[in-house]
Amino acid sequence: MKLINGCIATLAGLSLSAGAWAQESSRILVEQELMAVANDLIQSAELDITARKSADVQGAMIDNQARLGISSRKWLDSEIALFEHKYGYRPTELFFTSDVISIVVNQENPIGAVTIDELELIFGCHEQPELMQWNKILGEEYQTIKPVAVENELAKHLNFAKLVECESPQSSLTQFYPEREQLIDAIADDKNLMGYTVYAELESGVRRLDIINRNGERFDLNKETILSGRYPLSNVYYLYLNLPPNRHYLTDAEKYFVGLTLGEEGQETIAEHGFISLPPEAIHRNRVRLSLDAPIVYGGYK
Repeated sequence: MKLINGCIATLAGLSLSAGAWAQESSRILVEQELMAVANDLIQSAELDITARKSADVQGAMIDNQARLGISSRKWLDSEIALFEHKYGYRPTELFFTSDVISIVVNQENPIGAVTIDELELIFGCHEQPELMQWNKILGEEYQTIKPVAVENELAKHLNFAKLVECESPQSSLTQFYPEREQLIDAIADDKNLMGYTVYAELESGVRRLDIINRNGERFDLNKETILSGRYPLSNVYYLYLNLPPNRHYLTDAEKYFVGLTLGEEGQETIAEHGFISLPPEAIHRNRVRLSLDAPIVYGGYK
């Protein structure tokens, strides 16, 4: 496989001519939000592996239900201890991808940042929802904040969905557009609109807002704040492997999914589902974890 030839061939002396493992190597466990992208990746690579939904990837890997998993939750110290007690080594953790929601306004709107509490008031669910006035943030020229979004765009985006998905008898006043292009055009034409949408290259006429978390800390949106966990409207996903240090091969599925964390192949499929590709710093950290590169200190990466 072209993907793994080269740098990954040196991974801890592993050979690339491995055969199949036992049944637990025939599946990869993923959270609900990643099922569609995982299935597309498996199909495009023609892998003999099945993606299975799991709400507890860590527990399942400790129980040897799978040797590959993708989770938005980092392992607890107690879970690592259980894993290490059972297998004699720690699980391997690599950056995989992330989902991100950006808050977008008209280019001429002078607002620079919005708080999480304000987002809940503007886009959230309430039994008697009311439109928020711009004069609480800006001047008299601006009137009512008109919340807008793209229909069904949050199906794979975990954190922000918790803020805006409604249960009866609650409702929101957000107006939904069928396509992102329509949303962006509407915001570019009306300085009173505020929208949320998945991370993408910005079109003309609109710009992103910084987000202020509940501790009063302000963060702009870039790949470093996303993958370090500082940007409040992002959700980082990690690839976890049960990779014995004395095993001298990688399965095809391991080669492929590890390769996704090291380069460009498969990134188009990931982006099509609204997730973002890894920046060079994250790829370097993955290579360090795999003993392919020497460590270099980057701010924000742990």
